[in-house]
Amino acid sequence: MYMITSIGLSFAEIIGILAILGGLITAYTSLNVRIAALEVKVKQNEINISELSSHLEIIRKENREDHSVILSKLDNALDK
Repeated sequence: MYMITSIGLSFAEIIGILAILGGLITAYTSLNVRIAALEVKVKQNEINISELSSHLEIIRKENREDHSVILSKLDNALDK
């Protein structure tokens, strides 16, 4: 029933080995694609973080200026 080939394996064993190798190659490729997609997302998030930090710094400067104006107005109101 089992015919042994010249390499010492039956046809079913050869097909099984090929199926396992195909599955491993497919899994490896799938993981590489997912890793590449995650790397793109990480780079995009880094860009967003740098943009947000620059906007936050602008808002902090404006806030400091507003507070100094408010404090000077409060000092003027208290001096009168």
